[in-house]
Amino acid sequence: AAPAEALPTAGIRARAAGFEVEPRTYDAGLQYLWASLITPQMASEDYQLDRLAFQYFVLAEAGETGLEPQALLGLRSRLNPWAKAMLALALEEVDPGNNDTQTLLSDLQATALRSATGVNWQDAVEYRQNFVTRNLSTAIVTYALARLDPASPLLVDAARYLITNRKEIGGWSTSYESAWVLTALIEARPLCAAPGAGIIVGSARLRQ
Repeated sequence: AAPAEALPTAGIRARAAGFEVEPRTYDAGLQYLWASLITPQMASEDYQLDRLAFQYFVLAEAGETGLEPQALLGLRSRLNPWAKAMLALALEEVDPGNNDTQTLLSDLQATALRSATGVNWQDAVEYRQNFVTRNLSTAIVTYALARLDPASPLLVDAARYLITNRKEIGGWSTSYESAWVLTALIEARPLCAAPGAGIIVGSARLRQ
């Protein structure tokens, strides 16, 4: 399962990655995201703020203008880790080098959970409306760190956590979760595969 935004998001991100997407499908995805945007003040539940950060991220990646992701900054204490990561990506897309992105990355560093299997991030409340699990939250934060803070000491341990929590038969809990985990690992691969990193991302196994 995945949130309703996942389907238009897939088309938008596919085009951004260089794949051909049928124009009507692409435009319909953009129209859906714009039509479903709310202002932060309209959100009665925290999960709606998380989803708004997701929408800002996708629209910013698509090159859309007129976005105001800064409006969420005053409510960042109500955002879950994965939503903070998406907000950081959106902010950097619309205003490269801004200070608020670094503030969000510092928040993520402070909320990282360490365990024997690596570093992960967990939502304060796992709202069923957003279909977010600990693996998914960790994957999105890992992806954001790989793009925005590639020198982060958390990256290798986050990748280790994701790989360790892969199912024995391959993949993760859902196709949506698996897609995000693989996206994160691919983005982090050049960093995690470096000598001394202690992890091999491409083959999804740990170096002994």
